[in-house]
Amino acid sequence: MALPKLFHVNQDSPTADWALLIVRILIGYNLFLNSGLPKLLHLSSLMEANVEGLGSLSAVVMLYAAFALGICPLLVFIGLATRYAAFFAMIALAGTGIFIDHFFTLNYLDPGHNSHPEVVWLFWACYLAVIFTGPGRFSLDRIISRSSRQTRHAAA
Repeated sequence: MALPKLFHVNQDSPTADWALLIVRILIGYNLFLNSGLPKLLHLSSLMEANVEGLGSLSAVVMLYAAFALGICPLLVFIGLATRYAAFFAMIALAGTGIFIDHFFTLNYLDPGHNSHPEVVWLFWACYLAVIFTGPGRFSLDRIISRSSRQTRHAAA
C-alpha cells in the first residue's frame, strides 16, 4: 500500500516548498560563505590580479565572479530574483569548473592537485534545479508576485 505512494509525484505539496527552501538555504549559504565572501572581502586585490590569458579583462572577470558568487547566492538564499541570481551563479560555476578546476582534463586525479570539480558541478546542478522549479512558496519572489497580482486585480 505504501509503495504506490512512494512513486507518486505531487509538486504542489507543501513538502516540495520546504525542500526548495532547504536547498535554497544550503546552496546559497555554502556558496556565499566558501567562495563569495572571500571574493568580496578581497575584491581590491582580485581587481589587481592579472589572470593568464585574459589581460585587461581580468578585472571585469573578477568583478563578475565577486557578484555571481558573492551577491547572487545571498539572493538565492532569501528567494529574491531567484532564477536570475541562480543563472548568474551557474555561469560563474561553469567557468570555475571548466577553466579553474580543469574538469575535462582529469588532472584532478593527481594526488597533488587540490581541486574538487565535483563540488562545483553539484552546486551547478542544484542551481539548475532552482531555475527549473523556482524559489518555492517560502520566498520573497512569491510575496512580491502575490502582491503585484493583487494590485493588478484591484486596479482592474
